[in-house]
Amino acid sequence: MPVNVPANVPVNVPANVPVNVPVNVPVNVPVNVPVNVPVNVPVNVPVNVPVNVPGFFFCKPEKETGHVYGHGHVYGVEYSTRLLAVVPWVLSIKECPMVGPLRRLFVSCCAVAAFAAIAPRVSAETWVIDTAHSRLGFAVKHLAVAKVRGNFRKFSGEIILDEQDVSKSKATIQIVAASIDTGEAKRDNHLRSNDFFDVAKYPTISFVGRTFEKIGTNGLRITGDLTIKSVTKPVIFQVLDMSAEHKDPGGGARRGGSARAIINRQEFNLTWNNIVEGVGAVGDDVAIEVDVEVTKKVEATATTLPSAATPAEAPPAKKRKKN
Repeated sequence: MPVNVPANVPVNVPANVPVNVPVNVPVNVPVNVPVNVPVNVPVNVPVNVPVNVPGFFFCKPEKETGHVYGHGHVYGVEYSTRLLAVVPWVLSIKECPMVGPLRRLFVSCCAVAAFAAIAPRVSAETWVIDTAHSRLGFAVKHLAVAKVRGNFRKFSGEIILDEQDVSKSKATIQIVAASIDTGEAKRDNHLRSNDFFDVAKYPTISFVGRTFEKIGTNGLRITGDLTIKSVTKPVIFQVLDMSAEHKDPGGGARRGGSARAIINRQEFNLTWNNIVEGVGAVGDDVAIEVDVEVTKKVEATATTLPSAATPAEAPPAKKRKKN
């Protein structure tokens, strides 16, 4: 099935991702498509793959060097450029010399075509937690009467989300235990002591999400390992109302959702209690409440390659012999 790259759609090729064009898939690249191709991205085009780039045709490798050149006309100016990738012979091959100094124009056109062909399969994206718009909290019963809520103020993490195969997704979160805040200083200091989190000895709480399952339209079930005071136990988070991707004012991509889980604090050596008439001052079941907003991680800065609209450096003029 031919792959047609939409006109005027910038294409960014991720760093260190080999680009492979499937065999016998014609690829058509329109004029004026901005292309950002990172350094050292292999672009592999099989034999007999028609790739139509306006103003260019392909040349076969030189026998002496193995270099491949693209040759043609852009805005009436004749150019040739050495292809900085491994590309076997393709249709419209033709012998051609190195005429001009414009480098990487051809490989940029080839890369956008190739990347368009494989883009649907590159679905895993990294999302970083925006702590300014997120909350990691908990709720626990006091004297079996009412819930006391608290938060951890310092944390970080990221989610690698694969929309095509959610089972390949991963998540990691690190929490500064000493950042616990229930709105009552005396209680917070007690929670930081060795009666509870012992933050001097165990400064970090961590969660590693290992198994993702799609639930309904906007939900996920994430099973992972929660570590508190060097005790690691499996915990299941139910992710609710996961949003679609939205653009922020700065042009970045964002999405978010809420997750809930229940743990027994006794299993993590958080065993202190004060029994009053047979009732514990602190309940054993703790509800973990996560409201998170994430931003799409930007790949390493790519090298912006010249497009057909970029003025090219003119070939050096030949020196005239003086009479």
